[in-house]
Amino acid sequence: MGDVTERKKTEQSLLNNQKVLRVFLDSTIDNAALINLDGIIQNINKAMAERYGKAQDDLIGQPMFASPPTETGKRRWEWVNEVIETRTFVRRIDEQEGIWFDNSYFPVFDDNGMVIQIAIFARDITDQKELEKALKESQTRFRDFAESASDYFWETDIQHRLV
Repeated sequence: MGDVTERKKTEQSLLNNQKVLRVFLDSTIDNAALINLDGIIQNINKAMAERYGKAQDDLIGQPMFASPPTETGKRRWEWVNEVIETRTFVRRIDEQEGIWFDNSYFPVFDDNGMVIQIAIFARDITDQKELEKALKESQTRFRDFAESASDYFWETDIQHRLV
């Protein structure tokens, strides 16, 4: 009887841990997923599922990267292999269909130190990239204007001293 009670407590503890993990993953607007070494989704947060246009439960058990893989999928699969080979995290920025992502891939180890899963986090940085592009364009326009002006420009501080 004690074994059954202990097993039920362990099962309930595991269920509670899974609920906590789900809340934790879903509490961020960043995309997050956990895949096995074959690229099969083990867990995925709400933000990433919405990006794929599917329910979380529909994506679990599915391949993370399309088959046949797109160029983006091939590149990201290379990052998975790099994590497995180097046993360390990989961070890369890439673009897919006009959306820029800051991607972080982390190894998950078993008790023997072997990589058994990959945790993937991807932050949409499209706004940041667009601002960087606009700033560069503005700097280029200002530099072109300054270089083509026939007058001289000086920069002064509040006491009108050259800086």
